[in-house]
Amino acid sequence: MAGKTKLHPGKELSTTTSTPTQNQQGVKVAIPFAKLVKYEVNIRSFHPNKNFERLGFRFHGDDRGFSVGESWFGDKEIIGVTSRIWQRYALDTSWRETGDFSAEKSPAELKTESNFSEGGPNLWSFFSWGGEDYKDRDRKPRGKLKLTTAIEPHGGQKIIQMKSHYAGENHAFLSSATQQYIFGATAVPTLDVFNELFIRIERVSLYMDIISLTYGDGFPNAESFIKDPAGNKLFLGTHVRIGFPATHLAGEQKRLMWANAIRVEITPEGNFADKLWVFSEVIGGPPTLRDDYPANKLTEKCKAGAQPDFYSNPFNDSAPKFTWDCGKIESISTKDKAPLHLSAFINIDKIRSELDKVWESAPIKKVTRTEWNNDHLHRNPNAGR
Repeated sequence: MAGKTKLHPGKELSTTTSTPTQNQQGVKVAIPFAKLVKYEVNIRSFHPNKNFERLGFRFHGDDRGFSVGESWFGDKEIIGVTSRIWQRYALDTSWRETGDFSAEKSPAELKTESNFSEGGPNLWSFFSWGGEDYKDRDRKPRGKLKLTTAIEPHGGQKIIQMKSHYAGENHAFLSSATQQYIFGATAVPTLDVFNELFIRIERVSLYMDIISLTYGDGFPNAESFIKDPAGNKLFLGTHVRIGFPATHLAGEQKRLMWANAIRVEITPEGNFADKLWVFSEVIGGPPTLRDDYPANKLTEKCKAGAQPDFYSNPFNDSAPKFTWDCGKIESISTKDKAPLHLSAFINIDKIRSELDKVWESAPIKKVTRTEWNNDHLHRNPNAGR
């Protein structure tokens, strides 16, 4: 409004026209962005005891708990933590092109290995012919990796999604290596683990959202962690084995192992700080009686409030039932419990859908990266067995 306007008798207010929008000059403000840097992702399957169970024919295990120690491959002399199968790859958050990153010479530098395996003590050694070092390429585990998403919704945000899979056999088992050499395959069942990783970096607010969805045979134990450029490590999830190799490794199973969603503070350099928020902490399988967890979903019976109870009919005139409180998938987004135990046979597509909703409400708990890591490091690797 131009000219002079009377407010009340005796007083006047002088006004002038506004500067047109097209002529206004903004003030540039420098906003620090977190750097897009390269991380290392580790996913491993291991047996925590010195030897497997009887239904694992007492083959030697890894004799360790959950760990963020470095994976190692080489001679029998141990210079790092061992695993039945381990996989690691580089995740560069500056990537723009998606595709298959399975080759070792890809930008992800994917590596998938098995550590030395041999038979158990005394008469159990009958099941092995001197052990297997997995140096022969035909006997090594197979690893796959895909970068499915690499986008920048806006200048201050980056989203990366990866899918990985590893599979391998215990070629130390009697005649397995021979079968592999002659037929190109073995009767020994395959150990499978699938992992889906979602990362969203808020470069101005300085935090990183991470979803780790892991599924597979469910045997043996498993763990995953991510390492930043400064060497700081962050657990993505841990799993205590269910069942036995003789009953649970057959086929390419997709039993839920964990589905975790966390938010971690980052520095402008892209390294992990210590503040951490937990939005979802889901574990597949019952917290107790893991030895009795069925290999077939038809044997599992879900009943609200029930304690794990395995019943086997001695007359074998009906199928045995494993009854327990499997929980509700909706609890992932409503956040009723933490950690939340769900059926290992739950639909993976439904898990993804519920995980997408967890950011819409407050976190389950606020901790530090140190506390979160310690909870996993000190988790009983034989709990419920």
